Amino acid sequence: MKYSKYFLIIAFFGIVTSCSDFLDRTNPNEPDNVTFWVNEDQLKNALPPCYEALQKDYLVNWSESTAETVMWGNITSGLSKVSGGKHSYTDGFPFTTYWTGAYSYIYRCNNFLDNYNKAQVAQNKKDVYAAEVKTIRALMYFYLTTFWGDVPWVGEVIQPEDAYIERTPREKVIDQLVEDLKWAAERMPEERYTGDK
Repeated sequence: MKYSKYFLIIAFFGIVTSCSDFLDRTNPNEPDNVTFWVNEDQLKNALPPCYEALQKDYLVNWSESTAETVMWGNITSGLSKVSGGKHSYTDGFPFTTYWTGAYSYIYRCNNFLDNYNKAQVAQNKKDVYAAEVKTIRALMYFYLTTFWGDVPWVGEVIQPEDAYIERTPREKVIDQLVEDLKWAAERMPEERYTGDK
């Protein structure tokens, strides 16, 4: 009986240690930057998270919520605090929400731009996708500089410890946006109407 107890303890530790390699494996249901960026289908699948920046609530409400004429109901709460003159720097919504929202979309765009060249796809095709993403990122920075002026320029994925960076002068951010949009315009396919059906 004594030997059976020791045998069970040894067997238990053997099972636990033999499973450790199996348990430490990457989740196959979640793509990562090491294995994901391989083909054109994956590039296409990486676009929708960036395009979520163009949702109606984000584009329309961003501007409308900060207009001096907007009235959403009670002027002491929510978006109506802006038009009611009750908004302060301690209020999170709408300004802090839009700030963090814009940078979350910029992160998605940066992640795409940092990795898309890994795909085994013709460069001109890859660049079309990148052109779309650079345009979306430029729109986010356009909104940020419109509302806040100088904002931190983040042109690539950064680590959390590097997140607190100084603001970049608005003029420099705009100059970079212009460069990005020029780059995108040169790579986007042009559709010409010939009149033929």
